[in-house]
Amino acid sequence: MGRGLSAWAWIRGVETTLLTFQLQFLTIQLYVTRPKDDMLVSPCPNVPAYAGRPEWRSLFNRFVEQRLGTIGVTVCGPGTLSDSIRYAVREQISNASIDFLEESFTW
Repeated sequence: MGRGLSAWAWIRGVETTLLTFQLQFLTIQLYVTRPKDDMLVSPCPNVPAYAGRPEWRSLFNRFVEQRLGTIGVTVCGPGTLSDSIRYAVREQISNASIDFLEESFTW
């Protein structure tokens, strides 16, 4: 099984688990930064897949507009990813209650 297929299997398992809790306030979006030919056809009807990196600023603007309460943001990845997400969150911090958790790793 290739990397893309195992990732889809993982997403499918997570979605199935989350749906058993009926978390209607949770949105899952999958961004595939280097997609292969068949990787953008999501096997999960509730998890849309997009090619490329997300545009964090517009995502957070939309999240703030549609929020029902506190927004939780968790990021774990390379420094540039964490920096870009932290910046987008910081722009919205005065408009909403946002909990931000960053896990960093190094080699």
